[in-house]
Amino acid sequence: MNYFTTSLMKNLIANDNNLPLFEEAVAELFRSELEKSINEILEHELTLFLDYERYDRSNNEDYRNGSYIRTFNTKYG
Repeated sequence: MNYFTTSLMKNLIANDNNLPLFEEAVAELFRSELEKSINEILEHELTLFLDYERYDRSNNEDYRNGSYIRTFNTKYG
C-alpha cells in the first residue's frame, strides 16, 4: 500500500463506528494531499520556466528569490 491508502485505513480504524469523524479525517487527508500536489506542481513549473534546478548556479537573469508554501481556502485545500 502507498501512503495515501495507508492513511485512509488508519483513519477508518481510528474512527470506528463514527462516520462524521471519519468523513472529517478523510476530508483533511484529501485537503493535505491536494495541497502537497499543487505545491509540487508549482515547484516543478518554476524549475521548467527558469531552466535550472533549485540551488544550481545560473547566469540567467531570472532568480529563485525564495518561495513559500501556498495554502488554499477551498473545500479540499
